[in-house]
Amino acid sequence: MEIIIVLFVNYDFVSTSIIRRGRIGGNGLESSRERDHFSSHKNFVFTLTSECPL
Repeated sequence: MEIIIVLFVNYDFVSTSIIRRGRIGGNGLESSRERDHFSSHKNFVFTLTSECPL
């Protein structure tokens, strides 16, 4: 359970830094594509977390 939560937090951190880098670079198309890619990972990890028995 703890490992899944840590992975979810790490994906959140990675997606935030990717979005920031895209904004600084000024490439809006690329940053939105990467944001979609990482948010699908976050949703997958979040689903695993919520379906795990406590």
